[in-house]
Amino acid sequence: MSSLARSLSAVSKSLILCLAVAVLLASIGGLKGASDVAVAALGLFVVLEWRNLPRLARLFSVGAVVAVAAVLLLKPDAAAQMIAAMRQSTTFACLLAMLGVLRYPARRSRLVAKAAAWLVTRKPRHAYTALSVGGHFLSLLFNVGILPLIGDMIRKAGGRFEEGQPGREMMLGGMRGMSLMTIWSPMGLGFAIVTTSTAGLDPVKFLFVAFAAAMALLAINCLTTEPVDAERPEEETAEAQALSVMPLLQITAACALLMVMTIVLHTILNVSFVVATILILPVFSVAWLLLEGEENHVSASQTLRTGLRGIFATLSDMRTEATFFAAATLIGAALTLFISAIPGWDSIAESRDLGLPILIFCLLAIPVTAAVAIPHTIVVVLVAQLFGHSPLGATHPMALALTLTIGWALAIAVSPISATTLITAAQAGVKSHIVGLVWNRRYVLIQTSVALLIVSATYVAGI
Repeated sequence: MSSLARSLSAVSKSLILCLAVAVLLASIGGLKGASDVAVAALGLFVVLEWRNLPRLARLFSVGAVVAVAAVLLLKPDAAAQMIAAMRQSTTFACLLAMLGVLRYPARRSRLVAKAAAWLVTRKPRHAYTALSVGGHFLSLLFNVGILPLIGDMIRKAGGRFEEGQPGREMMLGGMRGMSLMTIWSPMGLGFAIVTTSTAGLDPVKFLFVAFAAAMALLAINCLTTEPVDAERPEEETAEAQALSVMPLLQITAACALLMVMTIVLHTILNVSFVVATILILPVFSVAWLLLEGEENHVSASQTLRTGLRGIFATLSDMRTEATFFAAATLIGAALTLFISAIPGWDSIAESRDLGLPILIFCLLAIPVTAAVAIPHTIVVVLVAQLFGHSPLGATHPMALALTLTIGWALAIAVSPISATTLITAAQAGVKSHIVGLVWNRRYVLIQTSVALLIVSATYVAGI
């Protein structure tokens, strides 16, 4: 890498720091100008990282610029709403960058590797359930980053990904468990979009309701998937029995601690879950590094120096995700403004008789559009902004929020362009549409059927 490239890389990472500080100052300190600084920092970051972005992220960035320009030129009276969407997009981008920070200690953690190793060495008839449940809770900390680790551990354990092999079922179990986590995780982007866009929604109450819904869907997932009929060699069975479940329990406890800390910050500081997560993740990451350094008999000062350098080096790792989701937020906001201006739209949005049909339509539309490679983020943002402050969002906020987060979870399992299917496909050595549209077809159909019952029951309950 040339000296110029290194300098530009350092500037890009510094812009992420600037973005994070500006978002926190605007959200907690109430500094209005900080929001505009965040917008400028994100825009400059995308420009500097342009060459490192994949084609799809570049395409969506251009689409976002066109969308903003179209609103400013064709609907100047809605300029304030578009500016608000730009500011909101910086918060989402910052959240993704901080999730990237958490990946640094996770990738280097022996504890995480041991937990994943325990999961992938279960008996074949228990492996799918173990990976579904374990992948679900581990992904609370690592999001899609847990999938490459699971894939690596499956290969190390001698697993294969051909049809009928336990390796494929374990990989799919981890993927599906991880996708269901997005229904309720306050560190997920879907949760962030829904809780910041739905009027009258109590985020803490929704967290527990969404968790219950996710557990129901997770149970259905495990009960409706037949275990692979295979036996491990005796030496592998003995090796598996020697592994301890304690690392997995410790990671689960860390997940619970992170959740409690996020809820406490949300309550004490009176900020959104997104902002609370942005604030807590770097602190949690540093604490994790210090604890593991102590176990490895490395001094705290050395661990801190090495850790901070490593964290700084990873600040731009989520460039693609941050750019993509920020752009999708702006495109969705622009589409919302144009759709809401269609004659007769207000009568649909304000109708109290069409509430449940609208929710059912949206729940089906999100994964269906995702299956044809329309980014689910745009659709979720669109629905959230169209109905979040409508009578439907005001009278049935919980039902609307569940529709969106469950729809999000189904979408990432079926979309050929989601990070979830792309990573799973890369691990299994197949095309992403095979994972989404073939391997996950039955799973998504069953989950959608159950989700329709959950959303309908929530709506009928009047919440």
